[in-house]
Amino acid sequence: QKHKSPTLPQRLNSKIKTLELQSRVPRINLFSSIESSINTHFLSFSLRTMVQTKKKKSIVDVNIRIRPLTGNELKREDDVLALDIDCGHKRKYELGLTTPKTLNDDIEYVEILGGFKVPKSKPQRNKKYRGFAHIAKQDTNNEEFFQKSVLPLVEDVLKGKTACCFAYGHTGSGKTHTILGCGNEAGMYHEASKTMFEAMEEIKQLFVGETPKTSFDQDKDAPVIQVRFNEIYNDNVYDLLNGNQKCFVREDDERKIQIRGETITDEGGFVHSSYATKLYAKTHDELLDIVTKGIAARATGNSNVHEHSSRSHAILELEIVSQRMAEIDETIRDLEAKAIHV
Repeated sequence: QKHKSPTLPQRLNSKIKTLELQSRVPRINLFSSIESSINTHFLSFSLRTMVQTKKKKSIVDVNIRIRPLTGNELKREDDVLALDIDCGHKRKYELGLTTPKTLNDDIEYVEILGGFKVPKSKPQRNKKYRGFAHIAKQDTNNEEFFQKSVLPLVEDVLKGKTACCFAYGHTGSGKTHTILGCGNEAGMYHEASKTMFEAMEEIKQLFVGETPKTSFDQDKDAPVIQVRFNEIYNDNVYDLLNGNQKCFVREDDERKIQIRGETITDEGGFVHSSYATKLYAKTHDELLDIVTKGIAARATGNSNVHEHSSRSHAILELEIVSQRMAEIDETIRDLEAKAIHV
């Protein structure tokens, strides 16, 4: 039998695998902070952090931050919840919660249809919640919260792992204050960026000191942070770094969820599906400028609970790469597009 030459898709797949092996450097998706808003007031929010490795399953920690009463709540003379915080079994925190008594609590019977009276159920005023990694009290500032809750994630990231930070809570619970910062208090992404760049600078100096023993190229191999910033608003996804251009949530051939731009077919019949905009920061200040640009583009609305409450979910992704890795990634994308011909 005659030897059959490989088809175009086979040749392209072989080339893609070769390039992927060349770029086998830890690629890190550090921070995915999602701020959610709903029309209910609550005292605190939870920060869920996750570290994932290839060998182990995901490990999820839940950190609680309790905020102080706001100005409006103080004017209304809202009752303060009685909280009992304890580090319980296996160094996991427990939160005991006692809700204030209301006038309705003294009602013993309620009247239903037909004039019948039935006993009114008594609310459970004392509740206990267990299994938290950390509980921050009302006087905790952003820097202290970062040290306890987010810094361990950054340290894992610098070891080559993937980490995710998810902020969840009702409108007015303090998510924006914590993740993005407020006034003189830097947010979690700000503190994470500063820590990462400090570590990256130390790593870079180690390689530079080895020259010419290593093939380290200052321009091609120096670590930088790749930034993607998207928003989910009214069930649609938008690119905050590209004029709020509409994006789409799709599943790739490895069944991983990706945020992609518009899918087009070029003149040669090859299908291209662009990724969301990626910008590169070489310094901490450059990253802050990129995020500030994205924050300014966010869609903001009003709610009955908070006058300027965000009605969207912001997703910030930080990935440690190099210029060489970014170029290889672009080449792989082009080859993958050519492998899909219609």
